[in-house]
Amino acid sequence: MSNLIIETFENLIAQGPRVKWLEKWLLGKVWTAERYRDLSPADYLNDGESKVNQLEEIVARAAYRVYDEFLGELPQERDILHLIEGEDPFAIVIFDGLSLREIPVLFNLAEKSGLAVREIGTSYSTLPTETIDFIENRLKFGSIAPSQLPRSREVKQKGIAAYYYDNPSQQHPLDTDSRNLLLWSAFPDNTY
Repeated sequence: MSNLIIETFENLIAQGPRVKWLEKWLLGKVWTAERYRDLSPADYLNDGESKVNQLEEIVARAAYRVYDEFLGELPQERDILHLIEGEDPFAIVIFDGLSLREIPVLFNLAEKSGLAVREIGTSYSTLPTETIDFIENRLKFGSIAPSQLPRSREVKQKGIAAYYYDNPSQQHPLDTDSRNLLLWSAFPDNTY
C-alpha cells in the first residue's frame, strides 16, 4: 500500500470534520501551482485525476460518511451570502464552472500580469448546481442569468456594483465609489 493511500485513509477515518483536510489535500498536494509549472499539461491533469480517483475510491469503500459532511451548513467564513449581507465592504470574483484543478492556471495568469493573489478559498454544495440556481438560491438575487446581474434591481438595492465578463480579455471600468463589487466571469464555463 502506498504512503499516499495510508496517509489518505488515516485522515479520512479520523474523528471530526474531514472536508477541511480534503480541501488542504486537493489544493496543497494535487492541484498545486508547483505541479502545474513542473509537469506537462497532460501529466498535470492525468496524474491529478488519478490521485483524485484513488481518493474517491477510498471514500466510497471505506469512509463514505465523509459525504454527510457536505450536507451540513457551510462555515460562515465561506458562505457567500453571509459576506453579501454583512456590513464589511467586499469584492467577490466568481469564475463560473471553475474546477480546483484550474486554480493554478489562474495563479500563473495573475503572476504574469504582475498581480498578487491574497487569498484562495473554496466552498462546496451538496450537489453540482446550475448557474441560475446558484444565483437564486445562494446569492438570493432571483432567477436570472449572470449577464443580467449588472442591471438587477436586487443587486443594486444591496449596494453592489456588478460586472459581467463574457470573455477573459473583456474590461470594465469599475465604480470606484462602490464599497461592494461582484465580478462574474463566464470563463472557463462560457455557458452564459
